[in-house]
Amino acid sequence: MVSVCVLCAVETETTPHLFLHCTFTVALWRWPGAYYTVQFDNSSFLSIFGSYNHAWSMQVQQLALATITHVFHTIWMARNVIRFNNASIMLQATKMKIHFTITLDSDLLSLFFDLLFLPFAVQFYLCLLY
Repeated sequence: MVSVCVLCAVETETTPHLFLHCTFTVALWRWPGAYYTVQFDNSSFLSIFGSYNHAWSMQVQQLALATITHVFHTIWMARNVIRFNNASIMLQATKMKIHFTITLDSDLLSLFFDLLFLPFAVQFYLCLLY
């Protein structure tokens, strides 16, 4: 049995439609591009992961990957909330959820650097002195 996409209520729900081509998800893919000054290419799953600039620093690349992951996850969660809880989803609230999780990820990445890499760098530097 074919079901209609609960995010747009227009097209048949297929995996490519739900995550790439639905009007709701297209708006989500356009939104984070403003932060990275890049247009996420949502023509295919592979093209999304190839959208970020490989000249970016490793931290920015990791944040871009976190953004992509959170957009996929948020689309799936929004779909399930609508389908199983008969709720409605606002695009702005969805964007804010993604923004919050990306911010949390960047804080955790910074903490990871401070707790793991920085002590290693200090020890390495001290070894060079002696």
